[in-house]
Amino acid sequence: MAVGTIMLTESGTLSFYIADGKLSKELEQTKFYACFPEMILLAVECADLMIYDIEVPGGVERKNIELILSNELSYLLPLNLDEVCWGYKQNSENHFSVCVLKKERFDSILTIVSQNSLFCDVICPVLPETLPDDLRKFVPVTLSIPKENRPVRNKTSRILYFLLLVISVTICGFIFWSKYSTFQKEYTVLKSATADKNRQFKQIQSDFGKLSTEKELLDQIKGLNLKMNSLLPLLHELNTMLPKHMWITNYVQHSNTIDLTIQSSQDEPNFYRHLSQAKSFKIVNLRKSRGGNSTVIFYVKLQGGAQ
Repeated sequence: MAVGTIMLTESGTLSFYIADGKLSKELEQTKFYACFPEMILLAVECADLMIYDIEVPGGVERKNIELILSNELSYLLPLNLDEVCWGYKQNSENHFSVCVLKKERFDSILTIVSQNSLFCDVICPVLPETLPDDLRKFVPVTLSIPKENRPVRNKTSRILYFLLLVISVTICGFIFWSKYSTFQKEYTVLKSATADKNRQFKQIQSDFGKLSTEKELLDQIKGLNLKMNSLLPLLHELNTMLPKHMWITNYVQHSNTIDLTIQSSQDEPNFYRHLSQAKSFKIVNLRKSRGGNSTVIFYVKLQGGAQ
């Protein structure tokens, strides 16, 4: 892992070091950034750096450490907390080292960073005459650095990743759309077939209901013990002799005698003579009367048996 260290002295002198394992060498700024160090540390000499060793109670949750340290600093510092920038590092479970800089000093450091086009991951204030080798032995307290002053790594890889992401999303979208189009067509066919089957099912239900009703009527007729054998020829011949504009509205049977009520949409003056030609029954009586809606009603009494 290549670690880059930028030393900024009190006089404003900049030095660039690359450390890889145990070896450390000084480079120019352009060559320093060309090495693409995985971690860049800006060590700034600060004669006015204040360091405090603070001990916190045991068992304190990680999220509450900064609150405890800030409360302790408010008692230790001769300045208000809003006038300083501070950072910390954990030496042991309950011991922390806290470094404090005035905001004016930290802002001047950021100004130097911007003016010299420096990029770093962390700012590490150190006491004067601290050597780069000492930084590897002692991890100093760091201060946060703005995002615009942080190095941008793997820019080409990010562009390639973004392009691959766009291509993948496009391909996935095309596949999804084609699958969805196929599904939509199949769903339309299925929906149409389901609607057709539902119509057929309802029609079968309706036909079954009619058949059930007719069966019940047939069972009721069978239960009357009618002598249908002798009347079947009569009914068949009567059905063939009645014109299309006539229909039977009432039927009453007494043994071999049948009382019929026949309704006609038009008058039949020769209806008695027409029925007299039957072979399976004879007319006992026939009357007619006018009904509503310009209809004619015939009251006919028939008796089975050949004339």
